[in-house]
Amino acid sequence: MGEEPTLQEEFERLFSVFQISTKSVLQEAIGYIPSKKRGRHADIGEFVGKKRKITENSLSLSNIKKHFPKGIPDELAHLRPELLDQVMPVFDHKTNVTWDAIAGLEEAKEKIKECIVWPMLHPHLFRGVLTPSKGFLFFGPPGTGKTLIAKAIANECKAKFFNITASDLTSKMHGDTEKLVTTLFEVARHLQPSIIFIDEIDALLSKRTATEADSPMLRMKSEFLTQLEGVSSKDDRVYFIGATNKPQNIDEAARRRMHNRLFIPLPDASARRMIIEQEILEDKECNQNLSKEDLKWVVGNTKGFSGADMALLCKEAAYKPVRQMQLLGKLDNIKARPEFDAITLEHFKEALKTRKSSVSESDLEDLKKWNRLFGTISSK
Repeated sequence: MGEEPTLQEEFERLFSVFQISTKSVLQEAIGYIPSKKRGRHADIGEFVGKKRKITENSLSLSNIKKHFPKGIPDELAHLRPELLDQVMPVFDHKTNVTWDAIAGLEEAKEKIKECIVWPMLHPHLFRGVLTPSKGFLFFGPPGTGKTLIAKAIANECKAKFFNITASDLTSKMHGDTEKLVTTLFEVARHLQPSIIFIDEIDALLSKRTATEADSPMLRMKSEFLTQLEGVSSKDDRVYFIGATNKPQNIDEAARRRMHNRLFIPLPDASARRMIIEQEILEDKECNQNLSKEDLKWVVGNTKGFSGADMALLCKEAAYKPVRQMQLLGKLDNIKARPEFDAITLEHFKEALKTRKSSVSESDLEDLKKWNRLFGTISSK
């Protein structure tokens, strides 16, 4: 027979079984368990069990109570409550974004519908050789609508939407990040159909280096790669979408697991016009006097602008009449927005003096080059 495990060894085993992370419990247990019985599993198990119950009762677990008012489902009972509570804030019950809200990007939309929407809505048809890939990478300049597209997918498919950034995973539970990743995917499976969307994925799954050996970050990356592999190999309706404007920084193993890598480009002329119409013309309270020729001029002078840049330009132009009223000392007399002077082409010309494109030519060329190497949609 082997030697009886020490108290330290037995606690390490039970920490795993009961999923308790506070190792200061060990010191507390020395005084709890009589010295002659420190090797007895029952006594140690009793203590650890009581400690876990006390820990659970002391947590507020407000996020769990909000999303699971009847209590944690049996399928998730094995997860640590504090980790589950950390995951729930990134879960959106419902998104209301429609495809019409996304200007342009027709090629990307069609590819996404083909690869995600159809299989999620008709899983009985997409089997065998038609089994869908479930790992996606949206890459392109910042402000081009990557998050909006992910929300539109979730809305179209009536899927649960998990919207998370790299910092959410790496900062909330120091030392437990890999377990938080596991919890995220298990909750998504329980609530499927689900979309897990992670912005800044390059910060989370950057290229592995020798300096990371046996570090929490490396363990987190390894767990993430394992979960991505599991998403692709199972029949679950769980899709993963990562977004980045620096795809060249992503680890090769992560890139391979995101089988569909879709370039989300800057808006073309028709998309830029659509953004102006959405921001200005479709705002019923917005007083404007813009002709078709005026819109054509603005569109022609905003080449290289992202969707976010265009929205900010419209906001800046809309502010010009407001500032004019303030300078004249009449702002306090305005009772409703339609009383402001109409937005004109001159206001856009003034706005363009301060609002510029946020995307550099060199960054855009780097993205196009990466797309030619690894992308699913060709650059134009």
